[in-house]
Amino acid sequence: MLRSAAAAARQFGFDYYAELASALVAEGEALGGNADEAISMAGELLASGNRQVPLLHRARGMAFARMGDYDSAGQELDLAAGSASERGEDYELALALDALATLRAPQSTLEWERDAIMERLGIVSLPPLPLAGSTSRDHRTASVVARQ
Repeated sequence: MLRSAAAAARQFGFDYYAELASALVAEGEALGGNADEAISMAGELLASGNRQVPLLHRARGMAFARMGDYDSAGQELDLAAGSASERGEDYELALALDALATLRAPQSTLEWERDAIMERLGIVSLPPLPLAGSTSRDHRTASVVARQ
């Protein structure tokens, strides 16, 4: 569905939405689909100038982590956090920090910053990430819930 939405948006000249839909396809592959395809797709989108830079680096990071390549995962997630911070994309920054905190041994600084952003945005919890070898929240079931 997102692939066809991206094609339709591109056809009508809605480039931002086409880029977003394409990036979300890569994220979907990273979270539960084909990790190799996610890495390839996100890399191609980054190389093409897609503006969804933090999301695409985060997708690559999650896909690498699912494959057990934790060094590459950490590098991509660091790039995601850095680019999200530079752009002022707080939600993307919280997601990148959450993935880093899940992948790495508990680091209070990462978790504190993530939690502060979530509090400011009114987010109660984030969904668990399917990262191989994660150190926390492996079995927690959560959902993104906005505070009332």
